[in-house]
Amino acid sequence: MDGPDGNAGRSSTPAHDEPDRRRESTVQRSTGCQRLDGTPRSWLARINVIQRPLHFTLGSLLGDFDTDRFLREIYGRHPLHVPAVDAHRFDSLMSWGELERLLNITGYWDESRLRLMVDGRRVAPERYCFARSSADGEQRAWRPQPERVMQAIGHGAALVLNGLDGLSPAISAIAQALEAQLAVRVQSNLYLSQRSHRGLPLHYDIHDVLALQIAGRKQWRLHANRAHPAVKPAPERELRIAAGQVAQQITLGPGDFLYLPAGVIHEAFAETDHAMHLTLAIKQVTPIDLASLMMKRLAIRDDLTRPSYDLHEGIDALARHVARLAEGFSEIARNPAELSSLFSEIEANRQPRGRYALDPMQQRSERHQPDK
Repeated sequence: MDGPDGNAGRSSTPAHDEPDRRRESTVQRSTGCQRLDGTPRSWLARINVIQRPLHFTLGSLLGDFDTDRFLREIYGRHPLHVPAVDAHRFDSLMSWGELERLLNITGYWDESRLRLMVDGRRVAPERYCFARSSADGEQRAWRPQPERVMQAIGHGAALVLNGLDGLSPAISAIAQALEAQLAVRVQSNLYLSQRSHRGLPLHYDIHDVLALQIAGRKQWRLHANRAHPAVKPAPERELRIAAGQVAQQITLGPGDFLYLPAGVIHEAFAETDHAMHLTLAIKQVTPIDLASLMMKRLAIRDDLTRPSYDLHEGIDALARHVARLAEGFSEIARNPAELSSLFSEIEANRQPRGRYALDPMQQRSERHQPDK
């Protein structure tokens, strides 16, 4: 399963701990701590003080690995681990203070956006949420209760946050850059895991995954056999048999990057407490997606909703209908305007991105910026 560069990642044997090992062990003995990173409040000013630019591209994620080579030899084919040259390079994507700020927007979170996992099993919403009914009493939403969530994390639960690219400007920016560069749709998840625990069970994703390690260390185990992304996942016990032996063990530290194509069977374990990583799901447009979009166009243009009354004539009648569809597809393929419109429709399926700039002073300053 090694990529063409032969890099199987770091050894699964834990390396020497970071310089703050003594601080970490001291923190673990503190029983009154209520911070997500496990540190007393006196340490807050020292965490993530090094800021990095918010602008990321595929090239900056790959570091010294050539982007063209990645697209030509790795993309959609092989896993790739890029060790960090700068352990702080992802600090600007998510700091502990920013994570707590987002979580404290308590009205945003529900049981689908904030999940807790314990060793591969999802914690039932009623164990960490309270039920809140709508004004008319017709709908009930599960709202996470911070005290219960923190208690579960303290007992080893992994925190999983879905869709942060719709809430965090920094994550939205990297998602937007990747969408433009790769012509894909990007969604994000953030994982906060505790030592010796896994969050998700053994599984594979139906889309490509970019994993960016922000804090702590996590070991990823990639199995030899690949699954077809379109096949419905089997129960974990059956999947473990089908997965084969572990082909790679890769330990991600802060600033490390991991790419997994769709279908790679894997699981991950935190080697430290407060191990935080961001995953970016790269959702490709499939031929079935394209066919569906083109069928909608043909249905409007050629009134394909009318039933066929001649199939009793057999294969010859069927062949005429298939040929008609094929000709319709060919006409779209030959028409630049149709193709441009089709591409715009694909782009419209992505998450709306951008930023608001309502401060009149800031607007005035930007209007007077000299052209470069």
